[in-house]
Amino acid sequence: MNDEMQIRVLFLGPSRDFAGTDAMDVKLSPNARVADLRRALTKTLPRLAGALPTCRFAVDESFVRDDAALRNGCEVAVIPPVSGG
Repeated sequence: MNDEMQIRVLFLGPSRDFAGTDAMDVKLSPNARVADLRRALTKTLPRLAGALPTCRFAVDESFVRDDAALRNGCEVAVIPPVSGG
């Protein structure tokens, strides 16, 4: 039995600059939710921490809320707010 699951995190737009990378793998507990990933990213990437409260998350290309469950091997995009005209 595996004690962790691995999530692929993609950083889009300005979140890529704060993260210093376009993607990374994150290990979480088996019952993790998006809120757990948000907390893990805050600890791991302090430059991104200030932007995370305004970012949306998409799991396997679908927008989700913080209470959404994650599964091993899923892909999560961190999407900052978009503005423009």
